[in-house]
Formats: sequence, structure tokens, C-alpha cells
Amino acid sequence: MSKKVIHLINGDIHIHPEFFEDNLYKQIVKKASSTKTKPTYQPQRKTYGNRMQAMPCHEALFNFKKDVIISKFEDLLGVKIIEYECLYRKIKTAELKKSQCNTRYGFIHKDTETFVEESRISQYRLAGVMHFDQSYEGGTAFFEHYWDKIPDIYIGAYPNRLLLYSSNRWHCPSFDFSYKERDSLAFFLTVKI
Repeated sequence: MSKKVIHLINGDIHIHPEFFEDNLYKQIVKKASSTKTKPTYQPQRKTYGNRMQAMPCHEALFNFKKDVIISKFEDLLGVKIIEYECLYRKIKTAELKKSQCNTRYGFIHKDTETFVEESRISQYRLAGVMHFDQSYEGGTAFFEHYWDKIPDIYIGAYPNRLLLYSSNRWHCPSFDFSYKERDSLAFFLTVKI
């Protein structure tokens, strides 16, 4: 079993600066900026009257260099990736200000609805985020419980820095309203442990 995955399952957050080599990262940013997105909202599992009652965003499936990225995750984690999804997300500050999610911290959520104890499974779901901008206010906040008002851990946005965590961990985006938009990649991995 991969110790790194076990640590993530138990609540650790892996922070990996310069996850991609510089040239690959530049290609990813360029490809993302030309990717056509569709208007949607987060969290998508919930139903709202309209996008502004949730956290409005624009997103698209991002399969650019998929095999290279999966290989990097497998090397990092020491496990086989059995499912992979990457989304390019753009959050426009003007839309966010009009929404019900117009505070620094977005909706606190998990990326997995149910949890099965580690001892009973051979697969586990991880999530990750990579921001394209550097920001002290923007980034990702992690919580012990969904009802907490202040995060236990806050990690600021920084270009090409991967945050990797259990999809069962309470978290939310943190917004820096001085930016016109927030661009990031969201990763969802199912690993065999």
C-alpha cells in the first residue's frame, strides 16, 4: 500500500510546488486559456433555482496531456490511477459578486458524498486543485466540519502548485475579489491502494 495515499485518506494535504515542468505548465495554461467553457455552478450535485443561488462558474473537461498527467500522479503517489478526470474552471468575479456565494469562502463541501472506511475498500478517491494565479486571499480552505465558519487550514493560490487531498475532506474555494477571474484545474482521481 502507498503510504502517501494512506496519509491523504487520513486527512493529510499534499502540497507540491512546481508540479509540472515549466514548459509543460506553460502549454497547459495556454491550452486552458483557449478552452471553450460552459456556464455552470458548484456544487453541481445540488439543485438551485439558478446559477446565482450557488457558486457560478464556467468549466470544461480538460484532457490535454492526459496520459502525461496521469503518469505524474502515479509516480507521485506510487499507485495505479484507475479513474481520472480533470476540469478547467473559471470563476468570474463579477458573477460571484451577484451570487449567494459572494464572501471570501465559497460553499463548504466534499467531493465525495459517501465514505467507506479505508479497511473495507481497495479503491479510494482523491481530489486536487492547481491555481493559475498567485494570491494571498485566493486559494483553498480546509475545514474539520461543514458547520465551521473559519478554516482549520488555508493554502493560498500559487501558479503550478498542486494541492492533493482526500475527496472526503471538507473544503471550499477562497476568493480574492481583486482579480477579474479565478482560473484553476480541478483533478479527481480514483486510485487502487
